[in-house]
Amino acid sequence: KKKKKKKKSSSSESDDSGDSSSHKKKKKKKGKKKKGKRAVDELNASIAEIEEKTRKVPDEKEKEDRDRRVPMTKEMWEKKQSVVRREFDSDTGRVRLVKGGGEILEECVSKERQREINRQATVGDGAAFQRDIKSRLGVKARLY
Repeated sequence: KKKKKKKKSSSSESDDSGDSSSHKKKKKKKGKKKKGKRAVDELNASIAEIEEKTRKVPDEKEKEDRDRRVPMTKEMWEKKQSVVRREFDSDTGRVRLVKGGGEILEECVSKERQREINRQATVGDGAAFQRDIKSRLGVKARLY
């Protein structure tokens, strides 16, 4: 019986004071809504700024990146393959003919020029091999 009385008395007190506390709660909620509106406005402003940044005109680098992802047409491939360039391999000391995307071509040369190329290549290959072995062993290379 005592518990029931306490509940009734507490509920009656809350009923009397409930109007004032609920009124206060409503005021607090209104204040929170104002803060929420401010936060929403700030978020909308930041979103607008980000959208403006993303709407910028794409520069040449972005266009090139986009073009790389596109499959190559036959004309584009033929144009690329028609370019032949000489590349120097600094590791072995050889000069090679490279076609388009990396195909290595042979060069027609005289017998004497072929021997000279082979001598230079052998010396370069030996030096590259020596450097590789020394780097694996941790030995510092000597300068002769």
